[in-house]
Amino acid sequence: MALLRMYAAKTIITGGLLRSYIDTHKVLLVACKQTIAQQLGLPEPPKRPLVPHLRFLKHYLEVNKMNFPGLTHRELFIKTSQLWKSLAPTEKEKWTCEYEKDKIIYDDRYKKYMSTLIPSQVESIRDLKEKQAKDKIRQGKRREKKKEANMLGKPRYPGNGFTLFMISLDRGETPSKNVERWPR
Repeated sequence: MALLRMYAAKTIITGGLLRSYIDTHKVLLVACKQTIAQQLGLPEPPKRPLVPHLRFLKHYLEVNKMNFPGLTHRELFIKTSQLWKSLAPTEKEKWTCEYEKDKIIYDDRYKKYMSTLIPSQVESIRDLKEKQAKDKIRQGKRREKKKEANMLGKPRYPGNGFTLFMISLDRGETPSKNVERWPR
């Protein structure tokens, strides 16, 4: 889902460079994380039930928050995780049984959901998932490359002439006047 944010801005696009200056009101579209169904305009699929460990954590984080109000969220999480590890197998079985019941219900709902979709929609879901996986891998590689460049102390690319010109000018003037001074 995308959010709309009121933003006072006048935008100038010059040489592939987007600059924002406060002058007039515009509505900018701010992207949020969307589910695949939202991106494709499909109905939302049913949500998977929480696995037993996460169910336990969710329940006991609330309890431990009340019992230990001075602890940070991280400390509460660690304390609750240790409680799960020390739990007897019979008690863990209770949480697992609840999960199994909800999993059966989820499987039925998911089958019904998939039966409502036409084959082209299923194919578009599959394609979008593949694209997102490739994008994630590409972003990871880019992040690693940037981290390596920072570790080695490599300098950044200096930018084009117009960018350097804009940076070198006196900051007292408005950038739109600087654009007018740029030789064409």
